Amino acid sequence: MPCLAAAEPGGVVRYGPDNWAGGIVRKGIAEEMSRQVEREARRSRRAERRLAAERAARRRRQMSIFGGLVAVALIAALVLILINRPGAGEDISDIAAAAPLDAGIPTNGRVMGQEGAPVHVVEWGDYQCPGCGYFNRNMKSQLIAEYVATGKITFEYRDWAFLGPDSIRALRPPSARRTRVSSGSTMTPSS
Repeated sequence: MPCLAAAEPGGVVRYGPDNWAGGIVRKGIAEEMSRQVEREARRSRRAERRLAAERAARRRRQMSIFGGLVAVALIAALVLILINRPGAGEDISDIAAAAPLDAGIPTNGRVMGQEGAPVHVVEWGDYQCPGCGYFNRNMKSQLIAEYVATGKITFEYRDWAFLGPDSIRALRPPSARRTRVSSGSTMTPSS
């Protein structure tokens, strides 16, 4: 730190920042440095505010994009629900009642055929299963006529909802008279 010396009366030389020129020069430098530090601090605060504003703008953009996607998904779900609702006057003429069983075949709940037959066939089926439907439409009547009616086998049907929640809903109405399905179960064979 450069200091100027000043002579006082009596020949004493004093060094320091407060003598006639040193203090003025030093105070000027200190003030200039203080202003420079303040300018840097202001620039830093401006940069921080600008960065915070950019982050907030980015967050708003992301939230508006997310909100838009959620809105589109909700609208799509609503449209699909409305499109797939059954109408009040919807024709259900393609649904036919099952043919009545032969009166000579004994039945006991879900089991049909002679008690004590040498073979017991159990069908585990899902009302939505295409394979189960094919068997029911094309092969079951032949099985009943050739084997159950003749006393060679007994045939039993058991519900097994394995194709999801719609299978459980399809299972409930016909089985409501026989067994109760536990809610929340995806695979519910009845005994």
